[in-house]
Amino acid sequence: MGIGRYDWGENKFDTLVDNGDPANRVDVAILGDGYSAAEMPLYYEDVDKIISCFLETEPMKSYAKHFNFHRVNVISKQSGIDDKYQKPPVKFKSALGAHFSFISPRRLVGWDWRTKQVARRAGVPFDHLLVTVNTPRRGGATRFWLDVGYASRNSSDFPRIMIHEAGHAIAKLIDEYTGEIPDIKFLDGKSLPNVLPFANASLSWRKPPWEHWLTDEVERPTPRTDETQLDEVGVFKGAFYTKYGTYRPTIDCMMRRHSQEFCPVCREQWIKRIYKMTVIADSRTPDQDLETTVGELLSFSAETLRTEHIHTKWAIRDQQGNWQIKQETDSFAPFAYKFPHAGRWTVECVLEDHNPMLKKPSLIQGTRQKLRWMVLVR
Repeated sequence: MGIGRYDWGENKFDTLVDNGDPANRVDVAILGDGYSAAEMPLYYEDVDKIISCFLETEPMKSYAKHFNFHRVNVISKQSGIDDKYQKPPVKFKSALGAHFSFISPRRLVGWDWRTKQVARRAGVPFDHLLVTVNTPRRGGATRFWLDVGYASRNSSDFPRIMIHEAGHAIAKLIDEYTGEIPDIKFLDGKSLPNVLPFANASLSWRKPPWEHWLTDEVERPTPRTDETQLDEVGVFKGAFYTKYGTYRPTIDCMMRRHSQEFCPVCREQWIKRIYKMTVIADSRTPDQDLETTVGELLSFSAETLRTEHIHTKWAIRDQQGNWQIKQETDSFAPFAYKFPHAGRWTVECVLEDHNPMLKKPSLIQGTRQKLRWMVLVR
């Protein structure tokens, strides 16, 4: 049974990608708005397309095991959504109340509180919500607090629009395109104190948030030339909806144009956000402290979500409190050791993500996870 505007499918939600415990995953729940009961097969296909595109796009592709995906089977009692830009305007009682904003006929938003309410009623585990909307008009957006992402299914690049919106809703990135705020020409080339709370847009060309990506040779602001590579990080004019006095990291990026990939700065921000909700290893093996005898070989490991670029350092502490590094590898590897004499020992494993997509030292340090075993040797 539904409430007012919507009904439920046979299951209120289905988990489509299950990579493990929601406590250590980024759980993304996808809902549909404006899909009638007869259109649910279409909705299922659309959700599959979103997930496939998501997991084919870096850096999510490399961090796929950090994500779970769920489909919320909410059914709108009518097909379509409100659209005041149609002539004549149309009104439908869709499940989530998605609509086109007064700001722009392509700014497709919804009532985030209602979307969250429906997700909670479904009982789905979620950290973030995305909504695919059944409407003939192309569009997509998040509201100003960058919370829930919405995208129209009726666009040739529909899944990529949704990934762009996920860049807002999950990675907390801002748009890098221009043209929505009136340009203030006297700000051309100015470098102001940066108050924008985003990793990929700045009011300052002197000290942008991505300064750690810049070399001494990079000119600031960075001129756009035919020789400039798309993936080169600089300080390019125009971002945050206006041409002048704002700057972005690269010439082009998915946060500027849906056909592009995420730039290095945006990829790094994605990974930072992933590690806000997850850690490198789910658990350790053995899962408890140990007793052993002198000379017996013991093996230690961890169930890591990924192994490549996981810098791993194994160390031993003896009874005097002295630490010795016994094994260090650039990708995850287990460890085995024979304790030379009786006493109480500590085995420590330090995991740290050294993916080249992470460049800022503090972000790398923020991925660090320590695992310890107390070993009584008799």
